[in-house]
Order: sequence, then C-alpha cells, then structure tokens
Amino acid sequence: PQSQSRGLSWPRFRAREASRIQVVFGYEHNKLIVNGIQAFSSCHSSL
Repeated sequence: PQSQSRGLSWPRFRAREASRIQVVFGYEHNKLIVNGIQAFSSCHSSL
C-alpha cells in the first residue's frame, strides 16, 4: 500500500517541479529581455 500511495503522489510531485522550473526559466527569460531592452534604449539615447 505504501508504494502505491507513493506512486500516486509521484506525478503530482513531478508536475509541481516542472511548474517551478517553468517559473524560474520564465523569470530569467523576462530578465534577459528587460535587460536587453534597457541596454538597447540606453545605447539608442546616447546616440
């Protein structure tokens, strides 16, 4: 019974991990985009 319950919670755990990884990657991606836009606008304004 114990292995069965652990097997039931396993997909939920995987889904939680996947969503957490997605959030982290999305945050890093947005940070890169924002930094790129800021660098581009500062370069553009200095010209």
